[in-house]
Amino acid sequence: MENMDKHPLAGNTDIDSAFSGTWQFYKKWFTPMYAISFIMALIISVLTSRIDMSSLQNTTDIAVMMETVKSFFGVYVVIMLIALFFNTLLQYFIIMKPLDENFSIIDAAGKVLTRYYLPLLVVFIVLFFFSMLAMMVGVLVLFVGILFAIPYVILFFAMATPLLIIEGRGIGDTISSLFKLVHKRFWPNMGWISVYVVLVTFFSLIVSTLVMLPFSGSVFGSMFKPEAATEVVNFTRNPAFVILSSLTSALTTPILPILGLVLYFNNSELNTGTTGERYDRSDHGKVKVEDLMP
Repeated sequence: MENMDKHPLAGNTDIDSAFSGTWQFYKKWFTPMYAISFIMALIISVLTSRIDMSSLQNTTDIAVMMETVKSFFGVYVVIMLIALFFNTLLQYFIIMKPLDENFSIIDAAGKVLTRYYLPLLVVFIVLFFFSMLAMMVGVLVLFVGILFAIPYVILFFAMATPLLIIEGRGIGDTISSLFKLVHKRFWPNMGWISVYVVLVTFFSLIVSTLVMLPFSGSVFGSMFKPEAATEVVNFTRNPAFVILSSLTSALTTPILPILGLVLYFNNSELNTGTTGERYDRSDHGKVKVEDLMP
């Protein structure tokens, strides 16, 4: 078992060191992380382009509209399953690559599928319903509530994957431990995630604007046509737009898994001691703290 205390993202205890460590890690391992993120973004973009929302503008019949929406459900499920796999693979890479000289992406993909995928799927389904409840509560208190609910929900999803991969706990134990980790240093955690949301949102807006520039003429012209919605859908299916948007969106994808691991290390140390009680990923048995010391 690898000593997680030696991970380059461990030991960041304030926001400056956290974001500095995140940036240094991002630069060092940019190429493989970007490759994983781009493949995921490209597959999802291609699948998303198969969803023709413009068909909804041609009917006012509620029953027909509901049937049309239901027809998209299968594609959305496939997209979510693919996104879960690639995000878990990316998180596994971030955790294990700096510690394992013999790291293999093929072997990592196999371990993700056989060890972590199904438990994480169940955990994320539970978190999905919890996030819906949090968003509903946020809506009830209007704008301020939503501003609070968004980073709060992201915080759970950010720390869930590293918690399950590193500690190898069962599903129920993972969920209960996740709630403890999130709320152990609640306000600092919310502050770190909020900064991440603001920075990534700002960067994504700039990049999205730059991506749209080559296509701005055709988009602007289609806005004044009766079939505007169809034109927009056809525009998003343009292979050049799909590839370009995938290339740019992949730039920010690795940031949240990196920050999630930083938050996990920081909160688990404060929650369980100097090093924390870890779990052996090979047989899911507990490992004593002294076994992890160099």
